[in-house]
Amino acid sequence: MTWQILRDELDRWRDAGLTARLWLRDDDAIAPTPALHDFAALTARYRIPALLAIIPARTGEPLAQYLCDLPHLTPAVHGWSHTNHVRAGEKKCELGLERGREIVLGELAKALRRMSDLHGERLIPMVVPPWNRIATELVPELPRLGYRALSVFGSRTFDVQGLAITNTHVDLIDFRGTRACRDHDLLARHIADELSRSRLADREPVGILSHHCIGDVSARQFLEKLFSITADDRACRWVDARDLIRSSFDSSIKA
Repeated sequence: MTWQILRDELDRWRDAGLTARLWLRDDDAIAPTPALHDFAALTARYRIPALLAIIPARTGEPLAQYLCDLPHLTPAVHGWSHTNHVRAGEKKCELGLERGREIVLGELAKALRRMSDLHGERLIPMVVPPWNRIATELVPELPRLGYRALSVFGSRTFDVQGLAITNTHVDLIDFRGTRACRDHDLLARHIADELSRSRLADREPVGILSHHCIGDVSARQFLEKLFSITADDRACRWVDARDLIRSSFDSSIKA
């Protein structure tokens, strides 16, 4: 029953004459590593576009050169240095107000410049906050810095002109517990539930969040099975983050 619930949900999309949309975000990239190579090869084999959230302060030319030959992987900005600045016992956050808004905004501006220098036009001007947390007061400032999109986790949204919100909904890794891949049955059910919500409510693309750097074999196996089921299913389409942002802006203009 691990995957039947997902197949059944895709059948519902097909019966309704609809196409479910999935997208993939992978966090914490720094440099070419064996784990990144495996991730790149797996996504290329199934023709899955993926957004690669890269830590600007800890990356450089080696990764930029590596990605030049991998057009299906799109770089984005993952905060500045992925450093926690809150007190012990509080939820980790880099993009909070503890250090003052100008310091954080300065780092985000520096992050976009550095990533633009490294990746040029391949860079998508999206900020992915470390730990998926950013102070609400900072979000309206992002377009002024040159960002056109923000991606966090879950249903949290923001109404900021000129800023597309493209969230992820299913995290493969259990960071609050084992720090390994979640149970495959639970993940398949979670994806099916999110697709059902999308079908019945907002038609929002369902975002899958992975972390290649952890090198979890079970997570890789889950992704491979997920790709094998969905990649060639006409009821489902894996979409590029650039297209999501473009469609988001088109929708706002029509509204």
